[in-house]
Amino acid sequence: MGQDFLNQQFAVAGQTLGGYLVGDQGCLRTFFLVVNGASTPSLDSFIDVINDLSQISVLLQQEASH
Repeated sequence: MGQDFLNQQFAVAGQTLGGYLVGDQGCLRTFFLVVNGASTPSLDSFIDVINDLSQISVLLQQEASH
């Protein structure tokens, strides 16, 4: 996290999440999620970005196991 001086907000720089999804019959699939170059008005909204990445990974795993 940094400072976006132009917009007077927090800068989200390079938040990543990656891992393996377990698919049908134990097949492993890699995934990689990235947020870069976003701005947020508060620390709470910055944490929301991290939570969104986590929620997306949950949804990907749910879909991979069907």
